[in-house]
Amino acid sequence: MGPEPSYINNGDNGLLFEKDSLRSLTDIIESLMGNNKALNDMQSSAFKTYQRITTPSLGLRIKKIVENVVRGENENS
Repeated sequence: MGPEPSYINNGDNGLLFEKDSLRSLTDIIESLMGNNKALNDMQSSAFKTYQRITTPSLGLRIKKIVENVVRGENENS
């Protein structure tokens, strides 16, 4: 399926097309041809979405979870 569908806002940070529909995909590609502003706007919005869902990094999120667990275990000792 690809990326989590809830991350895609159709027309804002990506475009959705019908599964197994070559016509649907072709229509979307054709709609972008020669429409550099729409494509640039969508790229910018997609990058902002990427930053939002990857910040903080997975490594930092796991580190925080581990630190909280260690603190919790120490508090109960």
